[in-house]
Amino acid sequence: MSILELGFGYNRLLDSLLKLDFPFKYYSGIDISEFNVDNAWRISISPRIRFILGDFNEVEFDETYDLVISSLTLKHQYPSFEQTLNNIKNYMNENAIIIFDLLEGDSEKNRWEVKNEYQNYLAFYSREEILNVLQATGFGLIKFDYVFHQLSIRRLLVIAQRMY
Repeated sequence: MSILELGFGYNRLLDSLLKLDFPFKYYSGIDISEFNVDNAWRISISPRIRFILGDFNEVEFDETYDLVISSLTLKHQYPSFEQTLNNIKNYMNENAIIIFDLLEGDSEKNRWEVKNEYQNYLAFYSREEILNVLQATGFGLIKFDYVFHQLSIRRLLVIAQRMY
C-alpha cells in the first residue's frame, strides 16, 4: 500500500505506522513548514519514506497513492478543503481511501482567521457541507466517525473513497 500524509507535522501518524509495523510500499509526507520537513529528514532515512515541502493545493507527485491520511490540517485550508481534494485526487489510485478530521459545527458562525504570527485560518464544517465538498470533488463518503486528540477534544473523522 502506498500512503500520502497531508501535513505530517511532528510525524505522529508515521511513527504509529512504524511502531505497528504497518506494511506499506512507500510513504510520502507533505508539509508547508520547512522546519517540519527538515526535522523529519533527520528522523527517517528509509528509502520507502520521503518528505516534501509544499502546498497541498499545488503539489505534484510522480507516484499515486492507495491511502491518504491527514490529522489536524484540513481545517486550516482557505476558504475550504475543496481545492485540496481536487488536487490530491489526481494522485490517488482508483478506489483509494482518504481519512481526515475536521471541526464539526456551524460554519456560518465558526470561520475565522486567527491573528498570530502564522496567520492561521480555522473552519468548522457541518456534515452537509462535507458531503457537498466530497460529491463535488469525486469522493463518496464511507463513514463519519469521531477521533479524540485529547479526552475532551473530539473531531469529526471523515472516511471517503475516490469515485472518479
